[in-house]
Amino acid sequence: MTTFTTTYCHRVLYARTIKRRDKIPVHLELNQYATWPVFWSHASRHILSCGYRRSTELLYRQILRAFVRYVNKPPAQVTRDDIRAYLRHITENRVTRSWTGMNISVLRTLFDKLAGLNALKSHRGPRPAKALVEYLDRGDITKLITSAVSLRDQIVISLLYGCGLKPSELNKLTWGDFDPETGCISLVSRYTGKKRSLRVPVALFPILRSGKSQCPSTQLIIPGARVDQPISIRSIQRIVTQAVVESGVTAKFPITANTLRHSFAVHYMEDGGNIRELQETLDHQTLETTMRYEALRPRWKTQNSPIQVEPIGPILAEPTFPILDTRVSYINMLKTHLKGRFLSARRFFQSS
Repeated sequence: MTTFTTTYCHRVLYARTIKRRDKIPVHLELNQYATWPVFWSHASRHILSCGYRRSTELLYRQILRAFVRYVNKPPAQVTRDDIRAYLRHITENRVTRSWTGMNISVLRTLFDKLAGLNALKSHRGPRPAKALVEYLDRGDITKLITSAVSLRDQIVISLLYGCGLKPSELNKLTWGDFDPETGCISLVSRYTGKKRSLRVPVALFPILRSGKSQCPSTQLIIPGARVDQPISIRSIQRIVTQAVVESGVTAKFPITANTLRHSFAVHYMEDGGNIRELQETLDHQTLETTMRYEALRPRWKTQNSPIQVEPIGPILAEPTFPILDTRVSYINMLKTHLKGRFLSARRFFQSS
């Protein structure tokens, strides 16, 4: 009870602090101050009254001192051009993006929010460079599928790669989402609300058709420990990790379930796919998110053959439905429960 009360009070105080920060009143006028110490004394008082810490105040003072040394003017003579010239000056000195963004934030608070100068109203800070997408080649995907320890794991990996699904989409799939006539899975878009059709790999056609005929439409395709319980995202990641260990696939980056999704997108574009269609398939809100795969185009060997993003590895024998994880036993569930109780008790005593 003590831990809950303390955490709740901290959240309330933090929310109130954020609320005060968003409503910093405009009380300062640069024309009224002839010296910077007087301006800073008033600005510091307003900053502390809005919930900022002492260390934040010291950072504000450090940046303001650097700005004063550059402009070499009293506050009454500072203009918008001076602030923008100072920002160009610090970017020419090859400072980091975070330090440039911090300068913009501090100057915007002091001169825009407090003094009403509106010098940086539409000025955006630097954006970090996005890293290249990490993906596997087709040979590694084949090794992952063939090294899966069970048919259930093979289906999970094949759907993650063959359809470009997220783990949060895979654990919600039901037999009603699969159409055996078209061989597609229908999912509702998260942003537009429209249905999008994803072509299922050909190797999974017989298995999914058999499951469609045996199971009700409301039942999950990949259940968890019980038929009515969806598989957890953590279990999906554990399936991929175990397949990586069994196959011996190595990479310079951690191989996750999202790595299979990235691999699907890259191989889709390698086979001559359209960027707009890929956006709809991956359910990206903006095209800018999908365009990051275009940065890998110099590495591609574009093929003129039709799009064939398919798991190459063989699939095991046809299963009996529903597909349950036979490795989940009562003893393992009991161990997980007792471990959770132990960790929660330890956190309680440490906090108190």
